Amino acid sequence: MKVIFAALCSIAALSVMAGNPLVVEDSPPVKRMVSDSVVVINTTALGKNIIGYSGATPVEIYVTNGRVSQIKPLPNMESPGYFWTVVKSGLFSMWNGLTPEEGKALKVDAVSGSTFSSDAVIRNVRAGLKYLDEQR
Repeated sequence: MKVIFAALCSIAALSVMAGNPLVVEDSPPVKRMVSDSVVVINTTALGKNIIGYSGATPVEIYVTNGRVSQIKPLPNMESPGYFWTVVKSGLFSMWNGLTPEEGKALKVDAVSGSTFSSDAVIRNVRAGLKYLDEQR
């Protein structure tokens, strides 16, 4: 039994080292249509390399009739207290009412006290809006 376990561990280690992980995490689709007038962009895959203080900070961007209507934070590894500072700051509503093109160009400052987290959110929103703008 120990020999089989050791062999399986060796195969798993070689697979990961070769860049072929045995477990593949599924990402949600980047773009989904909620209705004829509402599209949602999920930055989980787009922003996988955009890191806040403790990890990725994906968001969902809701665009209704060609304008941002809402941005929602998705589960992340940021410290809840610091991330709550970002949420309370109003950062997520800064893009409301803007077209994707306007939103990409919007100059937004990071939130004091939560700089890494808020900067990652800003970069995720820009990545999502850029993706949507390029899809048109």
